[in-house]
Amino acid sequence: MKQRGVSPRQLQLLMDFPYVQTVYNWLAGKNVPSIDNLVVLSQVLDVSMDSLIVTRNVEIELAPPAARELTSCVLKEAISAAS
Repeated sequence: MKQRGVSPRQLQLLMDFPYVQTVYNWLAGKNVPSIDNLVVLSQVLDVSMDSLIVTRNVEIELAPPAARELTSCVLKEAISAAS
């Protein structure tokens, strides 16, 4: 927000919140904005919604198809045995 020159108080007024604490709670991670508010925030701050909601990217490596099939069979057998 600082980089865009927008203060929490300005966001409060722009978004018609009764208290600036709403914005501070977002910044502190106590609450999260609704989807509607995220859309407005992304437009006001001129950033993508992804940049507002994604805090880190995690890469995972998927197993080859044969390994996925084997895992699926093992899980089905375990579920059947438990029933």
